[in-house]
Amino acid sequence: MATWGCQPSTGGDLAAALGRIKAKTYVVPFSRDMLFPPADCEAEQKLIPNSEFRVVDSLWAHFAMFCMTHSERDQIDAWVLSGMWWKMP
Repeated sequence: MATWGCQPSTGGDLAAALGRIKAKTYVVPFSRDMLFPPADCEAEQKLIPNSEFRVVDSLWAHFAMFCMTHSERDQIDAWVLSGMWWKMP
């Protein structure tokens, strides 16, 4: 957490901090991302109650956030259009 300049009220306990999240959360890493590897993201996602894990498959890794190909855009659009981002529980 210090990397991001945060001082959580949980005394630096990442599991406790993530466990306090109440909002519906979607953890969406990009495959082959070396900055935020999907395996690391999934481990953190499992600590967030009521969260979902989805991987955008891409050869572009971290750069996939810019929708380098139609495939990344289609995957992201499909989740947005399905209402995953704004549906109430």
